[in-house]
Amino acid sequence: MRFPSIDIWEIEQLLSPSRCIICNRYASELCLPCSPTPSPMRVRLPRAKQPLLSSLIYDDHVAKIVLAAKEDNSRLAQFYLAKQISALVAHATHHIDVSSLLFISVPSTSRAITARGYVHMDRITRFLTSPLPIVRGAGVTLQSDKRVRDQSKVHSLQRSANVQGGFSVRRGSMTEIAPDVGIILLDDVVTTGSSMRESIRALNTVGIEPDALISACISPRLASNRMVPS
Repeated sequence: MRFPSIDIWEIEQLLSPSRCIICNRYASELCLPCSPTPSPMRVRLPRAKQPLLSSLIYDDHVAKIVLAAKEDNSRLAQFYLAKQISALVAHATHHIDVSSLLFISVPSTSRAITARGYVHMDRITRFLTSPLPIVRGAGVTLQSDKRVRDQSKVHSLQRSANVQGGFSVRRGSMTEIAPDVGIILLDDVVTTGSSMRESIRALNTVGIEPDALISACISPRLASNRMVPS
């Protein structure tokens, strides 16, 4: 007799049903009152060739989701942010002529990785979906030098200086990238754009120019640079 297959996720939900990331009510991810309303937008990022795509304004509600994903390793929060990024990836593919996609993440500081025990953006990218094939297990990895401090602990006016020259391509991580592969640079939150611009600079040193810049959330200040939808 064959028994129907049951996903581990389904078993977990039976034993311990999901709760809202923000208010802790029973919900699949976020209860309706706590759910932010995604609003895809294109934003001018100073000194960047490409516009930045994002869908959430970083307010108190969204901050709780990001912190749950980043500091608490919440799979629900990571999945929620991945959904926002995946929708933006789908939008970006309408504007670039490529056959597959390679995701490169803005790096966390070495201190943050050590404290958490994992690379935050790696947990998010594993949930990403795309209308085009995703290149896995190859490409480029960015790293942060030891002197770079966590940007969330640095005043906005000092963030550019904090990361300037502080990112590089990890030695041994670079593999040959086919010309028809689209390069997508990702982050969870962009506040001033300093880390995104420094990541672009580091990629440019090895001859890579991102085809799209995507962040799940942006600061209200950056949102004021919103471009006309296209």
